[in-house]
Amino acid sequence: RKMSAKPVREYYGKQLLSKYIKEYSGGEHEFEGRGILVKSGVNDPTSTVTWETLLQDNAWVKETKLVAKPDQLIKRRGKAGLLAINKTFDECKAWV
Repeated sequence: RKMSAKPVREYYGKQLLSKYIKEYSGGEHEFEGRGILVKSGVNDPTSTVTWETLLQDNAWVKETKLVAKPDQLIKRRGKAGLLAINKTFDECKAWV
């Protein structure tokens, strides 16, 4: 088997996994795959996607602890301090 030559963002990979894992595992596995892709324009008040719109569309983020990390091809993100783990939405927002 060959690996894809095109890089795929972790966010989209998890979305694909959550969509197809149950079907391809014969119902043996499920993956909820909740996540939000926060793009660089989120702090721009003229952007169509802001922290407020993300929160409106994903109210669940206020009810659970979260993980924030850059979705880039960076090795050893944890050692570089590029992971925010077990944080609230407001803590992740400040970290980003």
